[in-house]
Amino acid sequence: MSVATSAEDEHKRRQRMRSLAIGLALAALVVLFYVATIVRLGPNALNKKDGGFTSRPPVTQDATKQVPK
Repeated sequence: MSVATSAEDEHKRRQRMRSLAIGLALAALVVLFYVATIVRLGPNALNKKDGGFTSRPPVTQDATKQVPK
């Protein structure tokens, strides 16, 4: 009976260690993606003039000009 209990305990310990390793790898991947995003956006990522991203580009034409149809 002690052999079966020992085998079950060993199985649970290995499963726990495997789960811990997967969790740590996932956390490291999240941190890596976060750091890569901040590096790509650069130091001015939080200093937007308009307060955020817009869905369309700014208008560059003079608004008083009429577009011919």
